[in-house]
Amino acid sequence: MEANQPHPDRHTADLHRGRWSASGLRYFITCCLQRPATGLTSPLCAAAIRSAWQTLTADGDIVLECATIMPDHLHALLVLGQRLQLGRVVAKFKALTRTALLANGVAWQRDFFEHQLRPDEHASPFARYIFLNPYRAGLLERRASWTHTYLKPEHDFDFLAMLEEGLYPPAEWLALPADKLGLDLKIIGND
Repeated sequence: MEANQPHPDRHTADLHRGRWSASGLRYFITCCLQRPATGLTSPLCAAAIRSAWQTLTADGDIVLECATIMPDHLHALLVLGQRLQLGRVVAKFKALTRTALLANGVAWQRDFFEHQLRPDEHASPFARYIFLNPYRAGLLERRASWTHTYLKPEHDFDFLAMLEEGLYPPAEWLALPADKLGLDLKIIGND
């Protein structure tokens, strides 16, 4: 979403319709700040988010495959662990980060967006979307690295082989409309 466009109306109750979680399945999630607000990329908030991901991983709640922290939202691609349902995992994540966010004068929106990947749905387009998010939002130059992106080291997303010097997105990816990135925009929510 471009900076000068108004944010769409939220239909939070619609997020619960059809929500079902199962361990071992892969999810694309988006968590947003209460709007209008930014601050997730502040050192305090970003460190708290990384720490929360480490705690969720250590507790066996998730396997984090890819994520990026944006100023007003974050995206993550994860595999759900055995212990908790997805809603409980996100609630735990928000609880773990709440103090840092409040100290920075921001707070999470009440709910979150998720898409459960089907068994025949490849993860790489979601990971590429997550990786490109800060570039497409104009937060950095194409030949710079976003310090708030996480890619699981041993993961082999196919788009990684197409990065320039193994680090930077090709210019043509940034020129593509979002609907040409290999994802149905209805399944990734609104940034």
